Amino acid sequence: MNFMYLSLLLIVVCFFVFISIIYYFFPINIKKALVDEENRYQTIDGLRGLAAISVMFAHSLLSWSYFNSSKKWSIPDFATATFNNTISPDIGFMIFSLGGFGVSIFFMITGFLFYDKLVRSSGKISIISFFIKRFFRIAPLYYFVIFSVFIIVFFTGLVEFTSTTQCMQAFLSWITFGFSNIKTISSLSPGSTPVAGVLWTLPVEWKFYFCVPFLSFFTKKRMSSVLFVITGIFILILFSFLINTPIINIILPFFMGMLSSLIINNYLKLSTNIIKSQITSIIMILIFGYVLFQYRTPLLYNILLGIFFIVVSNGNSIFGILKTKIFMSLGSISYSIYLTHGIVLFVINGVVFKNGSYLLNTLIAIFFTLIISVFTYYFIEKSGINCGNRLINRFKYLLKM
Repeated sequence: MNFMYLSLLLIVVCFFVFISIIYYFFPINIKKALVDEENRYQTIDGLRGLAAISVMFAHSLLSWSYFNSSKKWSIPDFATATFNNTISPDIGFMIFSLGGFGVSIFFMITGFLFYDKLVRSSGKISIISFFIKRFFRIAPLYYFVIFSVFIIVFFTGLVEFTSTTQCMQAFLSWITFGFSNIKTISSLSPGSTPVAGVLWTLPVEWKFYFCVPFLSFFTKKRMSSVLFVITGIFILILFSFLINTPIINIILPFFMGMLSSLIINNYLKLSTNIIKSQITSIIMILIFGYVLFQYRTPLLYNILLGIFFIVVSNGNSIFGILKTKIFMSLGSISYSIYLTHGIVLFVINGVVFKNGSYLLNTLIAIFFTLIISVFTYYFIEKSGINCGNRLINRFKYLLKM
């Protein structure tokens, strides 16, 4: 194993080393906020943490390659140009697929959690409360990140636009949760690449949220809940053979998450002993390793990943790893990691340490991303959640009046 592969391994290990060090030194109130031991879905928290670091790992290579060699944010350049062509195409695509793995897991978790809530409440939902909670869960950190990007670009003198009108157009394009075409603001990189291009997933999440009231009609009865999900998966698989469109591979992870919620609520039966067995844990590790090489076969990729998610979300912690405080802490700050890591990589690779080594640049980026994410989670995300809850309580009080 040459130095390049040792570097990649060290990058992965350092996620856990750094968060362990950070967790040890933080005050007790922050530690309690990072690890919710009463959460009934602890394995999902751990899986969320794995998804977040997978996305950052893939983007760390894309970012370094962009600023040091290819000047293009794309798969072929990433797979062939990084480390001066010392990464084989297969390894390059495997690392890139970690980003796809993370995003697909996030979509599955969304599908799981909200369909689970609908199933457990027999489709009863307060639409106003739901959207207030979603907005205050997503928006505060999102707008903090957007403002941070503009401030960084201005202060580093890397501004792309030359007029106030262009500035306002760019700003308005960024504040719409990715629903509009995001304008370039940095002369170093196009579009939303200063945040590693992650904003495209937010409108996808919001479109699912808009579907939740519609989904509630199917979860009023046990049979309709099951039929809707099974039929949806069957149609998506059928369509994937008939038409070649990326939208199917975006929707399918949500349905796989919804399928898992049916199993955890005993609408569909799977043996708990089998799910949580050590043999199953070994099989899941093998599936995880195998699925990373199937990114160019999207249907097989999503089906295998769906099986992996169903087993983990139903209680298999992969030998207890996903229930450790380290993974659960990463899960708590996963949204912060997801939104902030691109900015840190942009500053490290494109501004502060130009032409620096991948290993050193990425280690610095990981450390600062984790530090920033802990603070943004504790002071911004949790504050936003609490603000949304207070608004809902006040709204309920006014209704009673």
